[in-house]
Amino acid sequence: MLLPGSAAADSLYSINLPAAPAAETLQRLTRITSIQVVFRPDELAGVTAPALQGDYTVPQLLRLILADTSLVAVREEVSGAYAITRAPGTPP
Repeated sequence: MLLPGSAAADSLYSINLPAAPAAETLQRLTRITSIQVVFRPDELAGVTAPALQGDYTVPQLLRLILADTSLVAVREEVSGAYAITRAPGTPP
């Protein structure tokens, strides 16, 4: 799934989101920050993002959303988009 937008990675965003399925949280995050995120919904199935409250950069938010999973967010330098993928060396 491709979610639209692009934003500076070092901008701070004031966030107040409840715990929710990770895909839903990523969709909300794209609306708040205008970042672009690409992910496979099946890889996020069963992953719950924690409640998030405070001021964060996009990389901080993505690390928190994906904490305790085998998933990582990788930024494409030219477009600024983030791809959610399995960490190298982790089984599918």
